[in-house]
Amino acid sequence: MPVIGVLALEFEGRLERFREGLQKLGYVEGRNIRLEVRAAGDRYARLAEIAEEYVRLKVDVIAAFGTTATVAASKATRTIPIVMLAGVDPVAEKLAASLSRPGGNVTGVTTIVQEIVPKRLQIAKEAIPGLTRVGILWNPDSKGSTNSLSQAREAAKTLQLQLHLVEARSAAHFDEAFETLAKSRTKVFVWLPTSLFSANRTQLLEMAAKHRVAGVFSSSEWADDGGLIAYGPDSFEADRHIAVYVDRILKGAQPRDLPIEQPTKLELVVNLKTAKTLGIAIPRSLLVRADRVIN
Repeated sequence: MPVIGVLALEFEGRLERFREGLQKLGYVEGRNIRLEVRAAGDRYARLAEIAEEYVRLKVDVIAAFGTTATVAASKATRTIPIVMLAGVDPVAEKLAASLSRPGGNVTGVTTIVQEIVPKRLQIAKEAIPGLTRVGILWNPDSKGSTNSLSQAREAAKTLQLQLHLVEARSAAHFDEAFETLAKSRTKVFVWLPTSLFSANRTQLLEMAAKHRVAGVFSSSEWADDGGLIAYGPDSFEADRHIAVYVDRILKGAQPRDLPIEQPTKLELVVNLKTAKTLGIAIPRSLLVRADRVIN
């Protein structure tokens, strides 16, 4: 029976959707596949420990959710296939030689959430005419966040925006971070990619609402759950889709030959209900471009 080591900070609904993807391909846990599941919580250093544990267990595949988890797995093994779901540029991070032919033991899906940080800053400025200051919520312990920081700074120069950086290394820091933004009269923020924020979406949105700070997020579920605006790929489908990579590897394919996929569509979602609550009048120019408007 093949064994899959599943690695992430936290899973929330990701693990369930991954299992759904496996089930559609005919895999039944305990019958023809076994999952070893470990979550590191807020302890990023724990990801490396779990990856090394999977190497000792000699799992057949490691499914890594998140950039830091993927990097930790790649450092732990160069032989066990790794299927990633991460916002990282795998070529820039030297996880793959190219997207079309990775050449190593890492393949999977990149959600490009790091690459669209500048676009989300642009949308923030468009959503609030006259905006000159944007909050940046980031996690210094996260590879995704640190990789995106320079992009955010370069984009801010072009857009003539002042950035107010606030750190959150765990969910316990959310309240303090948003209180800091509110006290500085920062009306809108953009978060830099990290699994920590995705895994604690509900709590993060609650703290943002409590302090009345609007957010421009990376995928539609954030707007569905009360965020002001979301721009990015369908992350729910990506969670299911990496099961396809696991299946192909278990059937004999080599990760070095499986092209790394990128999103084919980015969706812009605006939550007008949240906008009204916060007293924000979203310009019509943005609404007409939205793929979906939540009233």
